[in-house]
Amino acid sequence: MLPIILGTKQIPIDTENLLLNCPSCNSHQFSDILVSSQYFHLYYLPVIPIDKDAYSICNKCGYQRSFEFSRKFVQENSIQAKKFRHPAFTYSGILIIIVMIIFIIIAN
Repeated sequence: MLPIILGTKQIPIDTENLLLNCPSCNSHQFSDILVSSQYFHLYYLPVIPIDKDAYSICNKCGYQRSFEFSRKFVQENSIQAKKFRHPAFTYSGILIIIVMIIFIIIAN
């Protein structure tokens, strides 16, 4: 019997340099923001994206923190949301399932 291999994986999407308040050095400094996409996979084939996470690194003191990459954060910091879309390949599992269902319907 073949074991079912499933789980989640995280890949980086893009980076941005923003002016944010650092809680460590209490200054308004530029920080590097790394946004990553988390997706569900089945047999290492991406099925569907789950979430986006962001990590910031203060350019002054090097303090690192993670936070949820939400619409509120995008609007507050005037970020182009299109730049941080989930990669297209993370939807490949859904596409394969849809093609299989269409093939089964046509075959019958």
